[in-house]
Amino acid sequence: MNKIFLIIKREYLTRVRNKTFILSTLLTPVFFIALIGATAYFSHNNSDELRIGVYDESGLFVSQLKSNKNIKYSPVPRQVYDSFAARKPVETYNGILYIPLINVDKPTGLRY
Repeated sequence: MNKIFLIIKREYLTRVRNKTFILSTLLTPVFFIALIGATAYFSHNNSDELRIGVYDESGLFVSQLKSNKNIKYSPVPRQVYDSFAARKPVETYNGILYIPLINVDKPTGLRY
């Protein structure tokens, strides 16, 4: 039994004294910390304002949308919506929110 422990001790020390084991033990946590830091930096640094055009046929919701420092909502005419629907992006908007004409009392044809 004593010989087995001597063999295990020798094998363990042979592995631990290896230069690659020491480097990987020290550099792996540093790599993960750097990866998390880079992710946090780039996600926080992306502070571009998104401009969303709102085409509201019903006229009920466009006044309810509140803009903040990251997203700015603005009403758009039918032509801007049609150009987005035809896959021709308009440079001043990042996207279009389309709200169809609906009967609030009896909504039909809503898709989720």
